[in-house]
Amino acid sequence: MHGKVAAVIIAGTTSLLAAQPQSASDLGPAPLSSSQWGPSTGRTSAIACSATDAEKYYVAGPGSGVWRRDPPPAGALPSNYVWTPLTDDMPTLAIGALAIDPNDEDIVDAGTGDAEYEMR
Repeated sequence: MHGKVAAVIIAGTTSLLAAQPQSASDLGPAPLSSSQWGPSTGRTSAIACSATDAEKYYVAGPGSGVWRRDPPPAGALPSNYVWTPLTDDMPTLAIGALAIDPNDEDIVDAGTGDAEYEMR
C-alpha cells in the first residue's frame, strides 16, 4: 500500500472524527517596549533545536544575542523555563544564524549580522 492513504470509519465512531472546540490562553511574551509600530517584544532571527533532546534549543535575535532555554528550577511548574543569555559579553549582539554542533550539542555556532539591517 506504498504511496496510498487508507481511511477506515467504523460505525458509531464518526463523532471522534469531528472537530472539537479548542481554547487557548496567552502565556506571553508580553510587549516589553514601545516602538514606532507600537508595543513590541522584538523578533527572532534564528532558532537551533537539538537533534537528540526535544527540550534543548537556542534562539537569537538581531539585537539580543543568543539565548538558551534551560529547565525550570526544582519545584517550579514545568512551563517555567528559564532563558539564559549566552552572548551578553560579546562585541555584537546582532545574530542572524545559529547551528548546534552535531558532535557536541553544548557547542553552538552563531553567525553575526542581520540581513534586515544590511538591506536598508
